Amino acid sequence: PPVIYFADSVLISSVVDGVLMVIRSNETSRELVLKARKMLLNVGARIIGAIMNDVSPRSKEYYKYYDTETGPPLSQGKDSYLNLKAG
Repeated sequence: PPVIYFADSVLISSVVDGVLMVIRSNETSRELVLKARKMLLNVGARIIGAIMNDVSPRSKEYYKYYDTETGPPLSQGKDSYLNLKAG
Protein backbone atom coordinates (compact mmCIF):
# COMPACT_ATOMS: atom_id res chain seq x y z
CA PRO A 1 0.00 0.00 0.00
CA PRO A 2 1.11 3.61 -0.52
CA VAL A 3 3.29 4.69 2.40
CA ILE A 4 2.27 8.35 2.45
CA TYR A 5 -1.48 7.75 2.61
CA PHE A 6 -1.85 4.58 4.70
CA ALA A 7 -0.40 4.25 8.20
CA ASP A 8 -0.65 0.46 7.90
CA SER A 9 2.12 0.52 5.30
CA VAL A 10 4.58 2.02 7.75
CA LEU A 11 3.53 -0.32 10.55
CA ILE A 12 3.82 -3.41 8.35
CA SER A 13 7.22 -2.28 7.06
CA SER A 14 8.66 -2.43 10.56
CA VAL A 15 7.90 -6.16 10.96
CA VAL A 16 8.74 -7.60 7.52
CA ASP A 17 12.15 -8.70 6.27
CA GLY A 18 12.35 -5.94 3.66
CA VAL A 19 10.51 -3.29 1.72
CA LEU A 20 10.57 -2.81 -2.03
CA MET A 21 9.52 0.71 -3.00
CA VAL A 22 7.52 1.06 -6.23
CA ILE A 23 7.72 4.51 -7.78
CA ARG A 24 5.55 5.61 -10.70
CA SER A 25 7.55 7.45 -13.34
CA ASN A 26 6.36 10.99 -14.12
CA GLU A 27 3.74 10.73 -11.34
CA THR A 28 5.60 10.48 -8.05
CA SER A 29 7.58 13.56 -7.10
CA ARG A 30 11.08 13.37 -5.69
CA GLU A 31 9.81 15.01 -2.50
CA LEU A 32 7.16 12.32 -2.04
CA VAL A 33 9.72 9.54 -2.52
CA LEU A 34 12.07 11.12 0.01
CA LYS A 35 9.21 11.60 2.49
CA ALA A 36 8.15 7.95 2.12
CA ARG A 37 11.76 6.81 2.51
CA LYS A 38 12.16 8.86 5.67
CA MET A 39 8.91 7.48 7.13
CA LEU A 40 10.08 3.93 6.47
CA LEU A 41 13.55 4.45 7.89
CA ASN A 42 12.10 6.13 11.00
CA VAL A 43 10.38 2.86 11.96
CA GLY A 44 13.44 0.74 11.20
CA ALA A 45 12.23 -0.60 7.84
CA ARG A 46 14.85 -2.29 5.68
CA ILE A 47 14.53 -0.86 2.18
CA ILE A 48 15.93 -3.53 -0.12
CA GLY A 49 15.29 -1.79 -3.41
CA ALA A 50 13.12 0.29 -5.65
CA ILE A 51 11.26 -0.24 -8.91
CA MET A 52 10.27 2.57 -11.21
CA ASN A 53 7.23 1.59 -13.23
CA ASP A 54 5.43 3.17 -16.18
CA VAL A 55 8.74 4.22 -17.74
CA SER A 56 8.36 4.71 -21.47
CA PRO A 57 10.99 2.74 -23.41
CA ARG A 58 10.87 5.53 -25.99
CA SER A 59 11.92 8.10 -23.41
CA LYS A 60 15.49 9.39 -23.44
CA GLU A 61 15.58 8.79 -19.68
CA TYR A 62 14.96 5.06 -20.26
CA TYR A 63 18.12 4.69 -22.28
CA LYS A 64 20.11 6.93 -19.96
CA TYR A 65 19.82 4.35 -17.14
CA TYR A 66 19.50 1.17 -19.17
CA ASP A 67 21.82 -1.62 -18.05
CA THR A 68 23.42 0.29 -15.19
CA GLU A 69 23.65 -0.94 -11.65
CA THR A 70 23.10 2.51 -10.18
CA GLY A 71 23.26 5.85 -11.89
CA PRO A 72 22.50 9.48 -11.39
CA PRO A 73 20.34 10.79 -9.83
CA LEU A 74 19.83 7.63 -7.75
CA SER A 75 23.32 7.38 -6.33
CA GLN A 76 24.80 10.85 -6.10
CA GLY A 77 25.50 11.99 -2.54
CA LYS A 78 23.44 11.99 0.61
CA ASP A 79 20.66 14.09 -0.92
CA SER A 80 20.20 11.88 -3.95
CA TYR A 81 16.82 10.66 -5.19
CA LEU A 82 16.73 7.58 -2.96
CA ASN A 83 20.25 6.97 -1.65
CA LEU A 84 19.13 3.71 -0.08
CA LYS A 85 22.42 3.24 1.73
CA ALA A 86 22.01 6.45 3.73
CA GLY A 87 20.89 6.12 7.30
